[in-house]
Amino acid sequence: MKTDERSRSLHATLANVGRGLVVTKNSSIRKIVQDGTSNIILSSEACSDASSCLAAISQRKFEIVFIDFALEHEAELAVEHLRNTPSTQNAVLIGIVSNAQHARRAFATGVTFLVQEPLSTTNLQKVMGAAYGLVLRERRRYFRCYVEAPLTASRGSEPVWRGRLTNISENGVCITAPFHLPPGENMNIRTRIPATQIKLSAECEVLWSDKANRAGLRFIGIPDTEREELQHWLTDQLDAALRSRNSLHQL
Repeated sequence: MKTDERSRSLHATLANVGRGLVVTKNSSIRKIVQDGTSNIILSSEACSDASSCLAAISQRKFEIVFIDFALEHEAELAVEHLRNTPSTQNAVLIGIVSNAQHARRAFATGVTFLVQEPLSTTNLQKVMGAAYGLVLRERRRYFRCYVEAPLTASRGSEPVWRGRLTNISENGVCITAPFHLPPGENMNIRTRIPATQIKLSAECEVLWSDKANRAGLRFIGIPDTEREELQHWLTDQLDAALRSRNSLHQL
């Protein structure tokens, strides 16, 4: 298969996924990365050093970060910032290297993948193909699917009460209750995802609540089979959402 055919095949099978960041002072590298991944990454930004990287990740979440190891210590510090920031600690990190010394430094920091200079669209797409599953998994962890469904809940020995499920993620749900739920309380909920046979019975902790009786609940305990069914369903929903967005971008 020719190079351009491989590129078309990759774009045909991968939906746009994740927000990207490029850490480099080299304008050519920045342009090549942004142009070469524009059909795969939803959007991308660039910064030139560790401090500007920290500023960017403090404001936005990035699922994939390209780091130019020609920055040497600044590159290592950028990786440290990324791994110490909760929203990016599981991001896919791709080190850009031009020699064996840079490669050793990149591997020592724990980057996920390496891409060798001189950069090209082909080698960028190859590494993105390898990284795609990891980026999708990270995006799924934060993906919230908006749903409307009834639920029942109980707190300790109190009577069962009814509420509404408004969205769901891999780690928890957002609900509307008939009364205020104080943060820190534990409860058990039961619900079914609309248009599916997936039933959830989970122990949850109230993370936040507001004056409108909305509350965010974190799963504490959920049966393994139900968790697996939820993960598969969320993956399907995320994949459909990404491919729909990808189609809109191509119009």
